Amino acid sequence: MKQANVYVGNLLAGILTEDDMGYEFKYDSNYLKLEHADTVSITLPLSAKPYRDKVLSPFFEEKRNRYLFQGEVNSDLALMKGLLAGQRQRPM
Repeated sequence: MKQANVYVGNLLAGILTEDDMGYEFKYDSNYLKLEHADTVSITLPLSAKPYRDKVLSPFFEEKRNRYLFQGEVNSDLALMKGLLAGQRQRPM
């Protein structure tokens, strides 16, 4: 199983997980309590219920490809397919 922290600005918004069944994004419970919490993507409205799919959400796929194209691997967006090197903290 691979996981990556997903941030909105400097706030931890949720966790993106890849496992044998596919992908799951779950908003952080503390993030959901914030008065002005914003969605990670228009396709992922704020919800305590996890989003699960066999394929990676197009939002995350686009972010992953953009960061790789720029030569960056940002742990908050580049989790899957062997791209996350075990880093769980947001890079400075």
